[in-house]
Amino acid sequence: MEQTEGIVKVLLTQVEEYGKTSFELARLKAVQKLIPAATAFTGNLFVLLTLSLFILLLNIGISMWLGDLLGKPYFGFMTVAGFYLLIGIILYFTAAKWLRKPVSRFIIKQTLNQDKS
Repeated sequence: MEQTEGIVKVLLTQVEEYGKTSFELARLKAVQKLIPAATAFTGNLFVLLTLSLFILLLNIGISMWLGDLLGKPYFGFMTVAGFYLLIGIILYFTAAKWLRKPVSRFIIKQTLNQDKS
């Protein structure tokens, strides 16, 4: 009876170690998939922020220039705002074709490529 209890304790210990090892392996695989995506996202985020700052300053300059041409400074800002409203409406109706599908494909491709490495 005592020998059976010893075997059961050893088996329980091995099962516990197996569970911990399996959990750690799953965690490491998740990190392995997450790191390249996070790195790409971070790099793209800095480029996007720099580009956004450039576009913001360019738009302020264009607005002031148009305001000077139209006679009142706020006319230039209204013109630029109207232009962006028009672009926003166009993008709202066409975004599925050229934005959502490629982004989805990119995410799927990145996920599937990680399994091969």
